[in-house]
Amino acid sequence: MPARVNIKPAKSMTKIDAMFIHVFVRRAGVGATPFTWEIHGAGITPIHVSAARYPSMHDAYEAGQAWLTALIASAVRKPPMMHAVANKVQKLAA
Repeated sequence: MPARVNIKPAKSMTKIDAMFIHVFVRRAGVGATPFTWEIHGAGITPIHVSAARYPSMHDAYEAGQAWLTALIASAVRKPPMMHAVANKVQKLAA
């Protein structure tokens, strides 16, 4: 089992950096919930290893994707114009 690593991402990353990050699902044990997920960058060492266990590979993958989506959304720099457009869309939706 790889060591648990929890590295906070840099304040911001480019969209190109985000393209190299992916979810890796693996069997971490036996029993009713043997699967877990890891976030990997371009290297072999995981960026983040989940402590949670899941009953299926699909459930682990979905949880990992949700975590990865939140990570990328909080770290990827957006052009200033995109902030203005996003704010207008949110106001119109409300």
